[in-house]
This record gives sequence, C-alpha cells and structure tokens, in this order.
Amino acid sequence: VTATANVGTAFADLQLPATVKATLVDGTQKDLAVTWAEGDYDGSKAGTYTLEGTITLADGVMNLMDLKASATVTVAESTTLQGSGTKEDPFLVSSAHELDLMRNYSLRYNSAYFSITEDIDLGGSADGNAENWTPLGTESLPFSGKVNGNGHTISGLYINDADARYVGLFGSIENSTVENLTVEVESITSKLYAGGLA
Repeated sequence: VTATANVGTAFADLQLPATVKATLVDGTQKDLAVTWAEGDYDGSKAGTYTLEGTITLADGVMNLMDLKASATVTVAESTTLQGSGTKEDPFLVSSAHELDLMRNYSLRYNSAYFSITEDIDLGGSADGNAENWTPLGTESLPFSGKVNGNGHTISGLYINDADARYVGLFGSIENSTVENLTVEVESITSKLYAGGLA
C-alpha cells in the first residue's frame, strides 16, 4: 500500500485502505479488514513513513506467521494553499512554507485575501543557523494581497543581504492591507529600505 499526504495531515486523516487483499495458500484471494498503527508517523514533517497494519482474520482464514500489512506514506510540502482567495473564502496560511507560497498568489493587479491561522516561526536566528527569508513582493512586483493575521505572530524574521533594497516580511506592497498581525524580527541586514513588516 502506498499513499501521499501534505505536511500537516494528521494520522486520522490519512487515506489508508480499510481492507487489504490477501492471497491464501490455495491461490485464492480474500479482502481482509486491517487496522493501521500510527507508529512513528509525524504529519508535521516531510518524509517517508512505513506503517504497520494488523489484519483481522475472516472465518476459515489463518495467519500462522502473524503477517502484517504494510503501507508507505510519503509526506510532502503542499504546493497550493487551501481556500479560493476571496474575502469570504481566503487562502489559509498556517506554516512558514505556506507563508512563502503567498508570493505566488498575490502580486500586482491580483489582490487575493489571506488568513493567518497559526503563529508561525520562520526559523531565523542570528547564531549562524538562520533561515534567510525572501521578502514577499519586490519593487517591480509589489505584493497586493489583503492579509488578516487574526492576532497571530510571525517570529524569527531573519534577512542578511547587504545589497538588498526593500526588505522585511514584505519587500514591497501596493494597494494591500495587513492587519491583526505581529511580526518579531530576529535580524535584518540590507542596503536600503528595511523594516519588520515592509
């Protein structure tokens, strides 16, 4: 059994089969119920996980070797955001990866709506183990989305580019609103026009 899931998918939400097809000693096949164990599955981290399933035997079927079902689940970062980007159904953003995806949805003349649903740590650190953030929107292609932070905080903002202009969480914004959002800066180094938000 193989399955794929996006980062953030809980074990209970995995699309795993409720039955597996077993081949009996006489060559016939039978669908048997299976119960999957969570094991070391961690839906918050991309990777490949092997899950074990306990088979429920049907009448007349024996499992003398105590064989188990096996499923390989590949968890990967999503390349799309949930929602349609309208005011009534905004794009939902709950992780650093999804925050980064916002740049694909709202550049000049494309004013989408976004809703931050969790506190987000960008992983920035001045101790040499930093995640260098690329600002959303540029001088030539400003970000023009409408962002509701819903009281959440984006922390760990780290930018180290001595030649850069227009840096912050957003590089450049135009006809945009950002509200109910706290941005915590770790460190920003740039040439010109730096700020926490934009």
